[in-house]
Amino acid sequence: MLRTNSKKAMENIRKEIIDSYEAANEYYTYEGREAKTDFNEICADILEAFRIEKLEHDCYYIAGRASKSEVFMDWMQWLPTAFPVSDDVFLRSAVDFLGNILEETEEEKAKYSDEQAEKLACNLLYRELEKGARKNK
Repeated sequence: MLRTNSKKAMENIRKEIIDSYEAANEYYTYEGREAKTDFNEICADILEAFRIEKLEHDCYYIAGRASKSEVFMDWMQWLPTAFPVSDDVFLRSAVDFLGNILEETEEEKAKYSDEQAEKLACNLLYRELEKGARKNK
């Protein structure tokens, strides 16, 4: 089992983010736009889609009653076209998704409920997206 802040776990999360971005190629290449290839630009692109689709219009966030990461999890639950990894977390097994990222055994996976795994997976994804997007500026 990997720690959530280990280098290998972060690499696994980055791979999931890149794979998800590539799977959503149509979303990011509309109107002649080109898909990004640099990880930091990919993160910025995904967070821009999140901002446009959810953050700008979320009354709880605007009123200061919800954090960006909480609103991000809400966006993920709506299974956005811009970030298809949400399907793995919310339609399939969040426990398996998290187990793959943290390289856990079946026994280690059993300690998470689906709700705990969903929340942790979203937090890990959001953390890496934020970190990557900050480096892009």
